[in-house]
Amino acid sequence: EETTLIWAALERATAHIARALQARRANGHLALLLPNGLAFAVLFAGAVRAGWECQVLDPEWPQALRDEMMSRLQPDLLVSADAAPTSAPHHCRITPDASVDDLLARFEAPFAGDVKAGTDKSLFYTGFTSGSTGLPKGYSRDQHSWLKSFAAENTEFRIGPTDVILAAGTLTHSLFLYALIRGLHAGAHV
Repeated sequence: EETTLIWAALERATAHIARALQARRANGHLALLLPNGLAFAVLFAGAVRAGWECQVLDPEWPQALRDEMMSRLQPDLLVSADAAPTSAPHHCRITPDASVDDLLARFEAPFAGDVKAGTDKSLFYTGFTSGSTGLPKGYSRDQHSWLKSFAAENTEFRIGPTDVILAAGTLTHSLFLYALIRGLHAGAHV
């Protein structure tokens, strides 16, 4: 909508989310069941920074499918804009239009300390197929897979801080999520 987040605020927000997630002493699985928006982007970036795996669920799924996926994935934490699926043990509900300050207030984090980042081989993203032939199938990516794509793509497109990237679809689709993260990685306006 009309919200803009400058780099310093993104740095502060992702570091806060990363510290909050690492303080949970969990297995490192965050399920996001959110529409497109600033909250989704900040939570995804903070989870990646913390070395957590983000399981991106589609808010358009019917409740029965949400419940099935939650039972299979068993994330440490679910963040959604709706009521929790019945199988969500730990749930944080946020409004889709939550400000960064509202979002950070929902995640208690230590005031200081380094964030232990994941490695290139850390799984950071689980996405799902459309489910057109049955139950959506999950797939996971490690950081190296996207970083390698960024490097190869850079020889062709040379995306940088003066560029503008438009992710023109839902962030539950890997193509548009890739566009968001690629733009942030390059320092572009997304």
